[in-house]
Amino acid sequence: MAIRLTKEALEYYVLTCLSIQEMYGAQILKSVNENVSITSTALYEILASLEKDGRITRKTTVKNG
Repeated sequence: MAIRLTKEALEYYVLTCLSIQEMYGAQILKSVNENVSITSTALYEILASLEKDGRITRKTTVKNG
């Protein structure tokens, strides 16, 4: 059963996931949703906030050229 966390706790959870390995948003969502209830919209808002605060950096990749 997934639990609900505060925004701060979700940020910490996301940062913990990213400290273990680099992940795409979908990978984070899959990992987080195993234990915590979060929507993709909420996750991407958290990622944007963390990026704005300088706590994470977005890494862009090019597929097929």
